[in-house]
Amino acid sequence: MQFYFLSILMNLICALFLFYKSDRNSKLKDVKILENPVIILVTGCLTFVTALVKLFLVCHGEKGGIIILGDFIPAVSGLTGGACLLLQYYKMNSSVELKLPEGVKKVFLDNNFIIAIVCAVSAVLHFFLAKVIFF
Repeated sequence: MQFYFLSILMNLICALFLFYKSDRNSKLKDVKILENPVIILVTGCLTFVTALVKLFLVCHGEKGGIIILGDFIPAVSGLTGGACLLLQYYKMNSSVELKLPEGVKKVFLDNNFIIAIVCAVSAVLHFFLAKVIFF
């Protein structure tokens, strides 16, 4: 149950950070803690590791659950959101230009608003639909 709660919490926090980094926010411009690189790094690492563990740890799968599909959507959204935060941290603190393929750059750096919505929706659905196989 701890990883279940941690998965929900980290997806929501990751969505908050990604929404802050997107260009569509207006009310979060004054929140300075969302610009701290150390907090971005820790949040990205925790989100990514929690999502990786959730791929193999099913919340209600002790009695014949499907291991890989148990928390698939929250795990994938956590992996994607965590990777976005880690890439943003690297981009903020690196003196070397980050050379990524155009597809990877478009998904992980340019679409923060869409990934933030996916992380938030998957966290809310995962909270309310805990025993559904894909959430």
